[in-house]
Amino acid sequence: MHHLANYSIVFLEENVVIDYPECYHDKSTIIVEKTVQDLMNLMHDLSAYSDQFLNMVCVKLQEYKDTCTAAYR
Repeated sequence: MHHLANYSIVFLEENVVIDYPECYHDKSTIIVEKTVQDLMNLMHDLSAYSDQFLNMVCVKLQEYKDTCTAAYR
Protein backbone atom coordinates (compact mmCIF):
# COMPACT_ATOMS: atom_id res chain seq x y z
CA MET A 1 0.00 0.00 0.00
CA HIS A 2 1.29 3.44 -0.95
CA HIS A 3 -0.05 6.48 0.91
CA LEU A 4 -0.49 9.72 -1.02
CA ALA A 5 -1.89 12.74 0.84
CA ASN A 6 -5.38 11.89 2.15
CA TYR A 7 -5.93 8.78 0.09
CA SER A 8 -4.30 5.43 -0.39
CA ILE A 9 -3.77 3.14 -3.33
CA VAL A 10 -3.74 -0.61 -2.90
CA PHE A 11 -2.08 -2.43 -5.78
CA LEU A 12 -3.48 -5.91 -6.30
CA GLU A 13 -2.62 -8.32 -9.09
CA GLU A 14 -5.21 -7.04 -11.58
CA ASN A 15 -6.89 -4.21 -9.65
CA VAL A 16 -6.08 -0.85 -8.22
CA VAL A 17 -8.28 0.06 -5.28
CA ILE A 18 -8.42 3.76 -4.55
CA ASP A 19 -9.78 4.56 -1.12
CA TYR A 20 -11.04 8.08 -0.44
CA PRO A 21 -12.53 8.64 3.01
CA GLU A 22 -14.80 11.42 1.74
CA CYS A 23 -15.79 9.87 -1.58
CA TYR A 24 -18.12 6.99 -2.39
CA HIS A 25 -17.07 4.31 -4.85
CA ASP A 26 -19.09 4.78 -8.00
CA LYS A 27 -18.76 4.82 -11.78
CA SER A 28 -16.16 7.61 -11.69
CA THR A 29 -14.01 5.49 -9.36
CA ILE A 30 -14.07 2.67 -11.90
CA ILE A 31 -12.94 5.09 -14.62
CA VAL A 32 -10.13 6.36 -12.40
CA GLU A 33 -9.12 2.78 -11.56
CA LYS A 34 -8.96 1.93 -15.27
CA THR A 35 -6.92 5.05 -16.05
CA VAL A 36 -4.48 4.32 -13.23
CA GLN A 37 -4.17 0.70 -14.34
CA ASP A 38 -3.43 1.78 -17.91
CA LEU A 39 -0.74 4.18 -16.67
CA MET A 40 0.72 1.46 -14.43
CA ASN A 41 0.93 -0.84 -17.44
CA LEU A 42 2.74 1.88 -19.37
CA MET A 43 5.12 2.35 -16.43
CA HIS A 44 5.94 -1.33 -16.65
CA ASP A 45 6.21 -1.50 -20.44
CA LEU A 46 8.11 1.77 -20.87
CA SER A 47 10.17 1.81 -17.70
CA ALA A 48 12.46 4.57 -18.97
CA TYR A 49 9.43 6.89 -18.67
CA SER A 50 8.10 5.53 -15.37
CA ASP A 51 8.72 8.81 -13.52
CA GLN A 52 6.54 10.69 -15.99
CA PHE A 53 3.79 8.07 -15.78
CA LEU A 54 3.93 8.12 -11.97
CA ASN A 55 3.54 11.89 -12.09
CA MET A 56 0.50 11.46 -14.36
CA VAL A 57 -1.01 8.98 -11.89
CA CYS A 58 -0.50 11.41 -9.02
CA VAL A 59 -2.00 14.31 -10.98
CA LYS A 60 -5.07 12.27 -11.97
CA LEU A 61 -5.60 11.03 -8.41
CA GLN A 62 -5.30 14.56 -7.03
CA GLU A 63 -7.83 15.82 -9.60
CA TYR A 64 -10.22 13.02 -8.63
CA LYS A 65 -9.74 13.71 -4.93
CA ASP A 66 -10.45 17.41 -5.49
CA THR A 67 -13.56 16.58 -7.52
CA CYS A 68 -14.85 14.21 -4.83
CA THR A 69 -14.12 16.69 -2.06
CA ALA A 70 -16.02 19.43 -3.89
CA ALA A 71 -18.95 17.12 -4.72
CA TYR A 72 -19.46 15.81 -1.19
CA ARG A 73 -19.20 19.10 0.75
